[in-house]
Amino acid sequence: MSWHASSVRKKRVTALCLTLALVAVTWPSPALSNLARNAAGAKNMGESGTYVLDSAVQFETDDEGKAWTAELAFQLQMTDRTQLLIEAMPFLREDPDGDASFQGLGDTEVTVSYLLVPDDEENLVPSFVLGAKAKLPTAATDLGTGKLDYSGLAILGKEFEVLDVELELEYATFGSPSGMALDDQFLYSISADYSVSDLLSVFAELAGNSAPAAGESRSDVGTFGVETDFLQTETATSYATFEFDTERTATVRVGLELAW
Repeated sequence: MSWHASSVRKKRVTALCLTLALVAVTWPSPALSNLARNAAGAKNMGESGTYVLDSAVQFETDDEGKAWTAELAFQLQMTDRTQLLIEAMPFLREDPDGDASFQGLGDTEVTVSYLLVPDDEENLVPSFVLGAKAKLPTAATDLGTGKLDYSGLAILGKEFEVLDVELELEYATFGSPSGMALDDQFLYSISADYSVSDLLSVFAELAGNSAPAAGESRSDVGTFGVETDFLQTETATSYATFEFDTERTATVRVGLELAW
């Protein structure tokens, strides 16, 4: 997810941009909580013609610095099985420890997904979703690679009353910024979401990717979190999420989801 300032400053900017680019292709982009966590999966499919708008603010901190984001996601259910998802970052600020801060517009992702096989509640046959995703390079210079990325998705999911389990596989091709040669990557995530009550759920995820470039190694990270909904109405739900992962990254997110 993202990694990524006279002569000394130019060298610093170049080094930081390359680092950010490498990090960005090492991890999937930051995701919105309710809508975009497993957003292309079957459990987020709705009736044809329905819309969902999700807005959130997020704070993230780890041993290397801090980041703040404002996020928007729009979901259109084009048919009962076909979904369009647009995720944007109107604001992204990176504060790496011991270095200059950068802020501005983040990248935009567009995903189209199709529910090939619905979840069969009477047996163990999982749902199966196929999708295609493109990352549009809308980010400010210091906050992205400036190149188009695209990928294909395959998602298996199963609901067991209060437990949702998903396996997501992705093959991604990344645009290489000047001075870098980024490899295609295989990414995966295995997630489980358990509903403690109508307003509270806990979740865990294991995600990883193949080596992003020659000389780099693959990586895997486990994430654990809790999400609570509050102030619910017929069309609106506000929520808060706390996550912590095995890379010692802590994330707090607060958002509002509107559906109609």
